[in-house]
Amino acid sequence: RKSGGGNPFRPLFTAFQAKAICSIKNCLKLKIGEIKMAKFDKIIGIYNENYYKIINIFGFKIKLKNSNQQLYKKMDKLHNDLNRNMQKNISVYVQHDKAFSGYKNAMYGKDVFLIATGPTLNYFNPVDGAVYVGCNAAFKYEKVKLDYLFMQDYEAVKDYIDEVPNFVTPECKLFYGYTCEYKKSRSKVIPESTAIKHGAMRYYTDWADIKGFRPEFVCDITTQPLCCYGTVAFPSMQFNLWTNPKRIYLVGCDCSSSHYDKSKLGDNLDDLTHLIKKWIKLKNFADAYYPDTEIISVNPVGLRGIFKEVWTESYLAEHPEIRDELGDKIEILQTKEVMNV
Repeated sequence: RKSGGGNPFRPLFTAFQAKAICSIKNCLKLKIGEIKMAKFDKIIGIYNENYYKIINIFGFKIKLKNSNQQLYKKMDKLHNDLNRNMQKNISVYVQHDKAFSGYKNAMYGKDVFLIATGPTLNYFNPVDGAVYVGCNAAFKYEKVKLDYLFMQDYEAVKDYIDEVPNFVTPECKLFYGYTCEYKKSRSKVIPESTAIKHGAMRYYTDWADIKGFRPEFVCDITTQPLCCYGTVAFPSMQFNLWTNPKRIYLVGCDCSSSHYDKSKLGDNLDDLTHLIKKWIKLKNFADAYYPDTEIISVNPVGLRGIFKEVWTESYLAEHPEIRDELGDKIEILQTKEVMNV
């Protein structure tokens, strides 16, 4: 008997049943002949049925798992998953080459501001001469004129995505993501009709429905899906790094419990603190592939201690404890500085 349980007499029992059935069938053959015996195959016999082995004795059926068939079933699923993802990878290459190849090194020497939707966005005023890349509802923050907008997760954006053309300028480049495309429900996928109507390019995230799959940040975004970890900020950041700017400022990346417009988080999330470890992973990725690009967090909340930190006067006015804590080491964001080379 193998460790871990199981009936040690089961093989003997099964063998005895099979031998008994053969004896019964042989006796019947002598009595009624081979042709008529075929009619009894479904009454007395052993056969496979839907990955199980069925032992049938005059209508009394014993159903046993067929280990080989179970293995075949798992192999079929793995084969289908691999084929599906190979097809997706081909689509990624074609689509991303069209969407992103023209932006390689496009922001060299410039300052890029990633505009996310955390509460500290309300304390931000735009900096002259910078490039602005927005995430989801950031397009409604009227103080900032976006140059690029990334949107994904239709469940999160469906209530306001149709407002995009009313807020952004024709010069703003739109990127709408395919997210969780192969889940049983495609409720997170922004409809193609919406993307066409808005003139948005499409991109893929790497949220694959494969057991054991682990997302990873990517350097060549023209050939691989963008790592997202469930937030549009990370695809936006991989795009920003791909453009090779001098500095990237993180605005509204609070990893907190609400948005700048007081709206609550979706998907029954209490907060976004679970993303802090992913931001640390992003920092390590950027340090390895883009060491010449400095990442700076503006009014950090959950991201304190990860990136270089700067603060706005309006935020400090409501949080004097930070000024008391940092003293002369505090650095203020200069909103009128032209930072481009």
